[in-house]
Amino acid sequence: MISDSIDAVLFQRNGAYINILALVSGLDGSAVNNATVTGSIQDANGNVVLALEFASTDSEGDYQAAVPSTFNPNRGFYTAVIDITAPGLAPAHFELPVTVDRRQTLD
Repeated sequence: MISDSIDAVLFQRNGAYINILALVSGLDGSAVNNATVTGSIQDANGNVVLALEFASTDSEGDYQAAVPSTFNPNRGFYTAVIDITAPGLAPAHFELPVTVDRRQTLD
């Protein structure tokens, strides 16, 4: 299950990772390690500002996508759109709010 109540913040010009942890089958509770997970960060008009490439990271149903340090859209509100498909399972689609902000430095 992916929570729809997360507060995701990405920072301009700051690398990060987006993780999906413990993806499990609703049929038997087993880890899903053969899913295709695709995603993007989209602006308010639905324009893709970053395509996300998820890869399986282990045998526990964990997937990860990198946000490169070159990611530098305008500060504001965006949507992470994530689609998950796996053989024998119903597809899943999620749209989650993301804030892009400027990293503050300590002087």
